[in-house]
Amino acid sequence: MNFEAEVIALMREHQLPELPVGHPIFNSKKVLRFGPKKKGWYSLRKFTLKSGKEVVAGYFGINRGSNHNTVPVRIESERFSAEDVEEYKERQRAFEEKAAADRANAARLAANRAKSQWSAAVEDNAGAHPYLVRKGVVAEGLRVDGEGQLLVPMRHYSHEGGRLVGLQKISQGGEKRYNKGLDKIGAGFLLGVALGAPIIAVGEGYATSQSARMGAALSEKHSHDLPVMVAFDAGNILHIARKLRADFPDAHLLFLADDDFQLELRYEERLREDFGIGPPPAIDGEWRKVKTARGDLAEICADYRFDRQSVAYLHVEIRCGRVIKEIRFENAGLAACHAAAFEVGNASVVKPLFRDRGEEKLTDFNDLHLAEGLEAVSEQISAAIIEAIAPEVPAREAVAAGPRLSLVPRSPEEESRTGAPAPEGQKQRKSKYDAAPGKDGEALAAGGGRGGRGKGKAKGDGDEPDPEYLEKWRYLVDNFVLLYGTSTAWDRVSKMQIEITALRLAYGNDVVKGWLNTKRRQMINIKNLVFDPTETVDEVTHVNMYDGFDVVPKKGRCEKILELLKHLCNNDEVMFVWVLKWIAYPLQHPGAKMATAIIMHGDEGSGKNLFWEKVVRQIYGQYSWVIGDAELESPFNEWASRKLFLVCDEVVTRNELKQLKGRMKKMISGDELPINPKNLSVRYEANHMNFVFLSNELQPLALDKTDRRYLVLWTPPKREKEFYADVGRELDDGGMEAFFHYLKHEVDLDGFTPHTEPIMNEAKQNLIDLGLSPSERFYREWADKALPVPFMTCSSQQLYSAFQRWCTLSGERYTPTKTRFGSEVKRIAGDALRSQVVKYEFGEVAKQRTVYLIGKPREDQDLQDYVQNACDMFEKDLRRYRHVYDQPEEKVNS
Repeated sequence: MNFEAEVIALMREHQLPELPVGHPIFNSKKVLRFGPKKKGWYSLRKFTLKSGKEVVAGYFGINRGSNHNTVPVRIESERFSAEDVEEYKERQRAFEEKAAADRANAARLAANRAKSQWSAAVEDNAGAHPYLVRKGVVAEGLRVDGEGQLLVPMRHYSHEGGRLVGLQKISQGGEKRYNKGLDKIGAGFLLGVALGAPIIAVGEGYATSQSARMGAALSEKHSHDLPVMVAFDAGNILHIARKLRADFPDAHLLFLADDDFQLELRYEERLREDFGIGPPPAIDGEWRKVKTARGDLAEICADYRFDRQSVAYLHVEIRCGRVIKEIRFENAGLAACHAAAFEVGNASVVKPLFRDRGEEKLTDFNDLHLAEGLEAVSEQISAAIIEAIAPEVPAREAVAAGPRLSLVPRSPEEESRTGAPAPEGQKQRKSKYDAAPGKDGEALAAGGGRGGRGKGKAKGDGDEPDPEYLEKWRYLVDNFVLLYGTSTAWDRVSKMQIEITALRLAYGNDVVKGWLNTKRRQMINIKNLVFDPTETVDEVTHVNMYDGFDVVPKKGRCEKILELLKHLCNNDEVMFVWVLKWIAYPLQHPGAKMATAIIMHGDEGSGKNLFWEKVVRQIYGQYSWVIGDAELESPFNEWASRKLFLVCDEVVTRNELKQLKGRMKKMISGDELPINPKNLSVRYEANHMNFVFLSNELQPLALDKTDRRYLVLWTPPKREKEFYADVGRELDDGGMEAFFHYLKHEVDLDGFTPHTEPIMNEAKQNLIDLGLSPSERFYREWADKALPVPFMTCSSQQLYSAFQRWCTLSGERYTPTKTRFGSEVKRIAGDALRSQVVKYEFGEVAKQRTVYLIGKPREDQDLQDYVQNACDMFEKDLRRYRHVYDQPEEKVNS
């Protein structure tokens, strides 16, 4: 096998830059970098197992910001046996242990070099370094080395002090480097004194941290000696936060977020660099087709989403040839700070606000310092400090609840900060919008300014509450629940999740402010918004999106509906009873998730849609839906929320069968589903959906050979028109309610469960056969002795040649490679066929070849002779097979 070519092909498939001539190089002791700005990298090892099989293992990727985009690699010369797998795992473990030891040793050496360099450097005149002068900040605990580099110490802190582990070296031009091999995780640099401080800030770089510290000290009214921990990059913020929380459990942590806002610019650059696409498609959640620089057709879907802390990111899906990529462009600084604040608790996040930065790359507090002056920094940092220390919330109580994320801005600056209303049991600070008792004893929130549509103000003429305001305020209090951890609420009436900003537009700014600040406002954690048809959750702590069926079962006549179902089951009593029990089970056991689904396909007009859409689906009402290709392919799946029954109508075409098979499996048998509404945070919901697939196609879905999920029915031709008219009349006379009663009260389940396996019938076997790969169909025919070549021992090349000929005669458009074919044949055959390397003589030269052994040689027969004789016999039939153009069996026998 040409491992180099395999690696190059794999890298191209993942859109990495072209490797230089002479690469890849295996077994290098260092990570090799390549491509523009050396962003591409790889580390690959090539070794031989005891069995003689060769393997290449390791990783490659391309650096994008703090993301290394790592791709694991394992390329085998031949399929591994169980012994090979164990040996490979053992060698991998040994390699990883050695790599960890090497990293630890490199970190120790880096720390030693850092100590020597730090000792040799001087602190005098560090403040005059060009970098600090350009950034407008003072030097604090810094030194300058003999080469004119500014040294920033990187320490692991404990109660015993700080241990130097490395140095950040900043050139006079601003280029930043680190000691090679240093252990950067959790390493920081503390400005000021943290011990006893009520608030400790965390920033990324030295300059932005020092600007914040200087700004806090500048405030006339609230001058504050703010200790700041420099984390050096966004990826290190969470590690620093965990350490600070452990060492200072009662301190409030204020995260100084870099606002890495230029997501769309990065999106444009990425498409241009990796695919040669420009300008980029619109960011609207729609799939769009574009041409790459190579002339290939690519499909791209881009849209904004929100992470679990409601920080927006740009999500992009790209399909180009065999490459399917999902790329996430994050506001790394903001996302890292919010995630850290949420994890450690008693924390808040502040980002810089600029008057007008346009598209300039102004992202941190040092940029604000230089653009608008230190006074602007002082104003925003001081407001954040006052906001942070006012509640006096014990950290240990706040850890379980997460950060304070205020949804009601109390100043222009706060629009950019998180702060949630404090969870139940925690102290809430006073504000100018605090609730005041109304005339009837209810809490009303005073507010000023303009409302949105349907203006409402807390006070009318004199001191009387405005009736319109009061009516809207009461409606919000009674029917809306704030979802903690998001900027959304749950509407109990419309059964939908809604953004607070949208709520303001609907009910007016003042009304929503009043609702947010009243003690009567309901709030639950987002994870306590559930869909529970069993109705067993605690209604005090949870909101259940299920509130019962609209249809009431009623005893009556449903004979024609039952006759229609029996017709669709080809009048097969066994299949009819199975389907009837499958429909009845979740109605008798609300919320039951069937581990199986039904595929019903056949010619038009038989009544498939009539039965499933007009009868069964109507029983479920609001908890059912009909989906097609658009719903399955869309990245947004709000349609899946609050659903018990889904009719999938012609959802898959032949080109999509393999791609969507895994998604279908997860939807049918998964316990939980991510619900991703457009422009709202992703949440998770229990999966209670049961599925029926309807199609007029011969192959609506691709099934595995050992499938246990689907019952398949091929429907018969349609009946006379009068029959369907009778069914319609029965429905008009209450037949659907009667069928509901029959299913719920009269169908005897008799041991039927959600895991009862579907019946294997001819329709299902036909569907499985249609989904077999060319290799599988060829092997089955060969093993069944239905081909002109005998089922006997032969070389791997001989069998592949026979397979190529079979593909030509069978009309297969794409023939798998020899390597893929061999792997599939060995998997399919199992113990019936063994792959082995056997030596043979070619003139005076000894060679070897891979053969597929079927059966065993006689006791008195040498393996080499046995293989040679078998291969010679196979070759005779193979030559005849190669010259057959039509009707192979007739010509062979002629």
